[in-house]
Amino acid sequence: MITPSSTADKHFWNVFKVDDKDVPVDFTWQQFPPHSYVKSWKIRDRNHLNDSEPTIQRVNLLLERVKHQLAGSRF
Repeated sequence: MITPSSTADKHFWNVFKVDDKDVPVDFTWQQFPPHSYVKSWKIRDRNHLNDSEPTIQRVNLLLERVKHQLAGSRF
């Protein structure tokens, strides 16, 4: 993300397959200031990000919570 002050931040979001199309889903975009935008992006394998063990645990917990919520949802 690029903010109005011209700083660059890294940000991760999910990409889901829907009818053979990649659909980006970002549940946390509100954390960035107005007028922020994505300058570039690439799909990364989450297993090769060199995250710390606490980060991996948080991501796995979030994944389980999202799966639980989606299992109870009706689309």
